[in-house]
Amino acid sequence: MRSMLSALTVVSSLFLSALAVAGQTVGDARGRAELERLLKRLPEKEFFNEWLKKSGELPPDFDALPSQFYLSDPLMWDKNGRLQRVARADWPERRKQLAGLVEKWLLGTAPPPPGNVVADILEKTQDRGHTVLKAQLRFGPNHAAKLNVTLYLPQDQSRPAPIFLCDSERYISWAEGAMAQGFGVAVHGARDSKDESLAYANLFGDYDWSSFRRRGWSASRVVDWLVTLPFVDAQRIFIGGHSRSAKQATAGAIFDERIAGLIASSPGSGGSMPYRYCDQSYFGESAEQLTSRFPDWVHPRVRFFCGREDKLPADSHFLYAMMAPRPVFMSTATEDQVESTWAIEQVYKSIKPVYELLGAPQNLAFRYRPGPHPTDAPTAVAFSQFLLAAARGEPLGELFPFTPIHPWDYAAWEEKHAPRESTQSFQSIQSFPKAKLADPTLDDKGRRMNAETWRAHRATIQNRVRWLLGEGPEFGQTPVKFGVKEPEELPKQL
Repeated sequence: MRSMLSALTVVSSLFLSALAVAGQTVGDARGRAELERLLKRLPEKEFFNEWLKKSGELPPDFDALPSQFYLSDPLMWDKNGRLQRVARADWPERRKQLAGLVEKWLLGTAPPPPGNVVADILEKTQDRGHTVLKAQLRFGPNHAAKLNVTLYLPQDQSRPAPIFLCDSERYISWAEGAMAQGFGVAVHGARDSKDESLAYANLFGDYDWSSFRRRGWSASRVVDWLVTLPFVDAQRIFIGGHSRSAKQATAGAIFDERIAGLIASSPGSGGSMPYRYCDQSYFGESAEQLTSRFPDWVHPRVRFFCGREDKLPADSHFLYAMMAPRPVFMSTATEDQVESTWAIEQVYKSIKPVYELLGAPQNLAFRYRPGPHPTDAPTAVAFSQFLLAAARGEPLGELFPFTPIHPWDYAAWEEKHAPRESTQSFQSIQSFPKAKLADPTLDDKGRRMNAETWRAHRATIQNRVRWLLGEGPEFGQTPVKFGVKEPEELPKQL
């Protein structure tokens, strides 16, 4: 039997594949009417209004977009007019399709590499056993774009050093263990505070890049420089960050395959949290909240889908799929207020088959930490362990195995529990009569039941509730053991 999940995936994947080639449009009259309804529902935001005026863009044809409540399968595509699973040889083409969807709907487009990055060494010092180079990169038209970088190198430069690239000095602690074993760290200035990339946002032409796309692209300009240095291992340049820094690190890594791996620490919505699984009333930042509070972070088109996240043609699991087969460390907290553990696990499950297809299932690492959003000291140690193991080509999935809090597999359950006849005359879900809230003490003809009739009807209701809840194990008395100490970590995970 084809499962409900499989059917939804097929519908969504077919649409996504077609969209990657042709796109969807809506007539001007309908589009303007839809935009008017949208603007009435959403809080007014100047940034969004300015973009609408400048671009003249209208919402997509929502009627043509299927509702996809689960994550679409990145390995399903339309090839030669037939929906099929992606073969390994087809992955580069499928990855290109995913990149186009991510650019159009989530992050925006960026200029090609300028190809003319030069570095001015401003200062060379020693700090706690490391050589520190402060450099300013210049690139673009007339070398007008400028980006500052601080590079920390081991004093022993007898062999090229792997590099951890980040956007803040506070992430150096993540690599301390790795630095003790020959790693270097590069810190660049395209970040959320004092963003140096803003100065060249309009220098390269008419691109609709979001801030995360632009900062990720800027990180690639650091890579342009690093790969020219004889004391840097050009094959082992990793990138990472926490929260918003993780989002922009991901935006850089997915579009630059020279970056060898990614540490994504609690990136939240638009990162490890798909928009269709976000709701500010419960967990995460919804599409509306994110595009209201930080309107420049992602492409304004995301705001079209506020309240219609199920219609979004691309979501954040595509970003992780684009990383395959390179090493990725998905890190989150059990009580993280901007991430849902269930949603993170769905993302992992959706991209693991991509890594399996490419022969690299052990390149996907996963780790929970107890507590809220900020990282802790054991997590920094784990990040260094990841960097060292990834640089050596060791199996990361063994070092940091996927240990789900929510192991439930609905598709497997549905396959095992096909609809069947029951003692309550429920032949199948399709045969159920349409029902609405009604007085349970009335019979099928609307007459009030007497006590005897009610008792029989009550038993029927009980049986239906038991059927709905599922069959449980037989009740048995569990022996009580006193004096058993609760594990110290357990209360932190509840």
